[in-house]
Amino acid sequence: MGFRTAAALCSALLVVLALPRFGLAFLGLFGLVPLLLALRGASARQAAFLGGTYGLAQSLGVLYWISGVIEHYGHLPFWLAGLILLLLLALMAVYPLLWAVAVAFLWRRPGWFIWTGAAAWVGLEWVRSWFLTGFPWMDLGYVLTPWKIFVQCADLGGVALAGLLVAALNLGLAQLLAGPRRAAGLVLLGAAWCGAFFYGQARLDWVREQVRAVPKVAVQAVQGNINQDSKWDEAFIGATLDAYFELTREAGSDLPRLVVWPETCVPYYFGQGRPEDRRLKDFAGEEELWLMFGAPAYERREDGANYYNRAWLLTSGGGVAGQVDKSHLVPYGEYVPLKKYMPFLGKIVEHVGDYSPGSGGGVVEPWFGKVGTLICYETIFPELARAKVAAGAVLLVNMTNDAWFGRSSAPYQHLAMLTWRAVEQRRAVVRAAQTGISALIDPAGRIIARLELGEKGQLGGVLPIYKEKSIYHRFGWLIWPACFFAAGALLLAAGLGRRYDFT
Repeated sequence: MGFRTAAALCSALLVVLALPRFGLAFLGLFGLVPLLLALRGASARQAAFLGGTYGLAQSLGVLYWISGVIEHYGHLPFWLAGLILLLLLALMAVYPLLWAVAVAFLWRRPGWFIWTGAAAWVGLEWVRSWFLTGFPWMDLGYVLTPWKIFVQCADLGGVALAGLLVAALNLGLAQLLAGPRRAAGLVLLGAAWCGAFFYGQARLDWVREQVRAVPKVAVQAVQGNINQDSKWDEAFIGATLDAYFELTREAGSDLPRLVVWPETCVPYYFGQGRPEDRRLKDFAGEEELWLMFGAPAYERREDGANYYNRAWLLTSGGGVAGQVDKSHLVPYGEYVPLKKYMPFLGKIVEHVGDYSPGSGGGVVEPWFGKVGTLICYETIFPELARAKVAAGAVLLVNMTNDAWFGRSSAPYQHLAMLTWRAVEQRRAVVRAAQTGISALIDPAGRIIARLELGEKGQLGGVLPIYKEKSIYHRFGWLIWPACFFAAGALLLAAGLGRRYDFT
């Protein structure tokens, strides 16, 4: 193994360790530096190899749990689960591969190096967020999650702005170490980080004042910790409901309150006239609470039926007040990509769900205002939270089933990404997870209460109802495509010659 390859693998390890669960976030501030130094003087072919090596290793370190999930819960053979993971890793590696080629070129254009390279990184993350349905799991900006003072910039430019700052810092450090360097780019980098710090402090103070001034709502998140392997057994349905009833009652009788249960915690098709439907409605009425819960649903059509992963809302009188269907489904978990064009896939993955997507902007409306529901991994897509707030949501709810992930790093990363949605939209969040991690999150992205993995219990609290829309919501989300097109234009200009070089 050569020095350059070792440097690429070192960067992959540093960035993996910087992401949530490992508690080594500071490594992300310089994690890309070894790779960047290895790219100095590299040919386009060498750069592509180094970027691809980094991408494969870093993606494996973050997404290693996927093959186990597919094999165990999708009932796919080991070889097919491994193949699906390998294909995903290869796709994820394309983006750092392209970035590495661009950076190798930019080393010869020092005046363009820091900010063009940073914009290219964020622009490629934007493509990754939508290409082939998108998979923006753990973008670079998420390394800042522990430092809430820097997370506050997300209400300006989302996690993309954070990623721009982190990428630029790595590029600036690499340029300082290796040169040649330009003072203007480094001064701008220092000013950007100082600005982010002081802005973050001001916004934390602002959130504190807003929380005191705006109306509040009593909420409760319930975590049943029901075993994933047995929860769909018909014999356990009654016991499952009893467990959630008992946990919900633990909060006492503070009224009114919104109670949130996890994704598909009601393990049957609700709304089809089963006796359990009446039990749920009677419970909401007797306890005088508004109840949100997840349950699958289907709607008949002439040639069969459409199946949905659905969130339901019951009123404090026991009536059905609304429903929201999951709009961004999990590939090979809730549907089979390309099944229409490759029918043989249906036989290979016959145990995978066949759900239909709902609309992305659906909300439900309890007594205090509209609530935007994000089901499971919809939380990793900033545009879905934005669509909920655009539809009038004053509170966000995330119901999820992270039992799929076991005790891997995935549940911790899943929760971390949700805290950024709170800041981007400046909305409080209630999160109810089957087996953890459930949480109550304030509009500054701070977790004010949580239940850990494997715990059984409930969280009660009071959250603020803030109705104004953030700058990010209005137009800050445009930073993603802006970085992509700006990087493309700057790379093109840099390639035209030094007479266009500016610092």
